Amino acid sequence: MNTTEAKSIQSEAKKLLKKGVTAPEFSRIFFGLEGRLRFLWSTPDERHQLVRSELYRWLQQELAGLRRQEVEAFEEEVKSAADNLLH
Repeated sequence: MNTTEAKSIQSEAKKLLKKGVTAPEFSRIFFGLEGRLRFLWSTPDERHQLVRSELYRWLQQELAGLRRQEVEAFEEEVKSAADNLLH
């Protein structure tokens, strides 16, 4: 993977994050079978290099952050619904 590809993918990810992409969408776009990362490797060695790259780690961290936000939002909705039922 060259630096230009990595910068392009990171730029795309940042734009999607600003727009409020969901965790499943983010995962599909970058990690899915037809995702952006899939086209950066054609051999097991290249895949191994990609998985150890800074870009891959950054995308994984952003995905984990999206998932945490969605879990927190869900938990708040459940708490609010429970409070409404009790009052």
